[in-house]
Amino acid sequence: LVRRVARDSSRCFVAPVRLPAPTEEDCQTHFLVNAADPDVVMCERRGVCRAGFLPPGFPQRVQAVFHDPGADSFEYFRSASMLSDEEPWTCRRLCIFDEAKAEVLLRVVARPALGAGDVNEPQVEVLARAREQMQTMAEAVIGVAEQFRGLN
Repeated sequence: LVRRVARDSSRCFVAPVRLPAPTEEDCQTHFLVNAADPDVVMCERRGVCRAGFLPPGFPQRVQAVFHDPGADSFEYFRSASMLSDEEPWTCRRLCIFDEAKAEVLLRVVARPALGAGDVNEPQVEVLARAREQMQTMAEAVIGVAEQFRGLN
């Protein structure tokens, strides 16, 4: 169990569970991003488990730690998860597990937020926000790996 605190200060516990595999429609809806969009900024990190496999329960624990009760949108699947802020989204946090390769792919996709007077957030700030989210996600994965003997 992972204890999380929501934006309204209420507490909840997240229990890792067995999840369904994503369908083709799920992938189209939650994981594909138009890379041709000039406003889109992506940060990506890939981690490989040197043991050659992801231990049982590892993806579920990572997803439990990632769960944000305050996120406006989230989807969880057996091999992937997506958390997003309000619509239209300005930041999506993706985590994809490749159990055959013993890899974890972290991806943050960000777009400029509209500021006062409908002025877009500067690209430098969008990139800084994406990097901050990526660092938080990477630290969470490392924290979960440290709970498994032999992975740290």
